[in-house]
Amino acid sequence: MPTSKNQKRVKRALRTGGYALALALALLAASGCGSDSGSQPAASTATVAAGAALSSQPSLSASDLPLDAGQTSVFLANASGVPAKVNFTLEGPWDLSDGPADATLTISMVSKNSAPGSEHFPDATVAARLSWNPARGPDEFNFETLGNDAWQSFGKSGGQGLVLYSLPADALEFPATVGSNWSSVYSRTGTGASVGVIESSKIVGYGKLTVPAGTFDAFLLQTRVAVDSGAPASTVTWDYIWFVPGVGRAAEIISQGDEQNPLFTSAYAVYRLKSY
Repeated sequence: MPTSKNQKRVKRALRTGGYALALALALLAASGCGSDSGSQPAASTATVAAGAALSSQPSLSASDLPLDAGQTSVFLANASGVPAKVNFTLEGPWDLSDGPADATLTISMVSKNSAPGSEHFPDATVAARLSWNPARGPDEFNFETLGNDAWQSFGKSGGQGLVLYSLPADALEFPATVGSNWSSVYSRTGTGASVGVIESSKIVGYGKLTVPAGTFDAFLLQTRVAVDSGAPASTVTWDYIWFVPGVGRAAEIISQGDEQNPLFTSAYAVYRLKSY
C-alpha cells in the first residue's frame, strides 16, 4: 500500500524529535482528517449518531404536568401508621397494580386564595389539597408554583398547622430526563420549631408503570431528604415518585424515618393512582 502524505509527515516529525506533533498527525491520519482524498471524517457519523441518541431521550417538561386548579387525582394508600411491605427497583418496568388499599388520598388542585394561610405564600400560584378517607385530621394544603424551569413548593397549611420554607424546594427541574439531578437546601419552620433540610433529587429511571389506573410510560424520581434538627446525626428518608406526562404523579413510596438503605423493604407510605 502506498505511503500516504500524513504517514510521511509523521515520519518526518519523529526524525526531528517532534513527538507531540507526530502523535497529533497520527491521530489526524487515523480519523481521516487532513487527508487529500476529500472524504468526510469517519468519526463524524458516530458523532451525529450520539447526538441523535441524546436528543431522542424522553424528557419531562412543565407542560407535561397538569397542575391547574380543578385537577383531581385519587390514590389507594396504606392505613395511617401501618407500614407497608415494598419490593421495587430503580429500573422499569414497575408493577404496582397490587398493594395496600386501606385508605384513599385525594389530591385536588385549588386556587391559592381559597386555601387557608395563603397570605403567607405570596410566590405560590396554586394549592394542592390533600384529603384522606378515613380522615386523618383536617385537610392539608401544599402551596406550589409551576414555571418553565421548575415545579416549586413553598410550605403548607392545615393538617398539623402552618409550615414555611425559607427558600422554595424544587420538586422537579425542567427539562428532566434520566440522569437529571438537583438539590434544594432550606429551613422548614413549623409551630415552635425550625429544622434544616437538604433534598437531593435525581431522575433514576424511565419505563412502564402499572397502577390501578392503568399502564403508563413513567419517570422515576428519587429524593433523599436529610433533616437536621440539632441531633447528633441527620434523619434521612427516601421518597420515590413516578411521574407520567399528561397525568402527573402516578405513584409514590416513602421510606420509614432514618432509613439508610435506598432500596428499603418497609415503607411509611405507599400511594398508587386509582383515577384522575
